Amino acid sequence: MRHLLTLVGAAVVTFAVVGWFLGWYQVKTTPGTNGHPQVNIDFNAPKIKQDLSKGKTKLLNILETNGQNGQGAPPAAPNGVAPTSNPPLPGPNLAPVASQNGTPPDGTVIVRPAAPTNVSRDGGDTWFVPPQ
Repeated sequence: MRHLLTLVGAAVVTFAVVGWFLGWYQVKTTPGTNGHPQVNIDFNAPKIKQDLSKGKTKLLNILETNGQNGQGAPPAAPNGVAPTSNPPLPGPNLAPVASQNGTPPDGTVIVRPAAPTNVSRDGGDTWFVPPQ
């Protein structure tokens, strides 16, 4: 029962926040005859129906598009041609070739191992770094 009430509360809060930003309703307060404030809530039903139908159309388009490409398949390329296979992974035959002066081409990242340090391990989970 608590879960159902939580769900209803979340739906009401969601409707209130989304509706406020989309202009589905307006809240107006005016002073009453006895000095008590009157609160008027004006719902814009045509706007609510229009926005819900737009959302439904977008959702159906998304579901239809995913159904045509296969479940979880990426969308087709911008030129309309779907890739036939995965591109090859970089390997030794695809590595950038150094220029004639021995420097790597622009955009190449060189990864080298770090220089050894004086760090020692005591056999447990503690590492000792000598003071510098």
